[in-house]
Amino acid sequence: MKKIKVLLALICFALMASMAPLTSHAADFVIDIEVAPSVINLGSASPWVTIHADIPYLTVEAGSVQLYLLGDSVSGNVAPVLCFADDRGDFVAKFNMEAVRAYIALTLTELGRDNGESINFELRGETDSDPTESFYGSQDILVFNNNKGAS
Repeated sequence: MKKIKVLLALICFALMASMAPLTSHAADFVIDIEVAPSVINLGSASPWVTIHADIPYLTVEAGSVQLYLLGDSVSGNVAPVLCFADDRGDFVAKFNMEAVRAYIALTLTELGRDNGESINFELRGETDSDPTESFYGSQDILVFNNNKGAS
């Protein structure tokens, strides 16, 4: 009888362990990303936000890539304007700064935050493999507005 209880406990543990990945982050794996610029001035004239990802370009389904703020789609997301391989063959995505600025402003407003905030930028996407795997990478970026209060 004791052996049956132990066996049932092991089976239950194995079943719960196999379900654990379903309750964690939806991505299959995490990648490193580098956001440029590393500090965003909402009043700057910079045309791009560029994200360099530590994943081979040829493995990424470029149409699946999106930028989220704070790891959530509270304010929606931003699609890249351009995707390409860097000189090492890794994935690079360029986002329109105006779209990112609008997204940041909306997110700050929704969260009741102000100037000089650190915001988490999260790049999400999928591989073009079969079966498809999802990935994400994140980096905190300081955001400020040196034109705040200007008319």
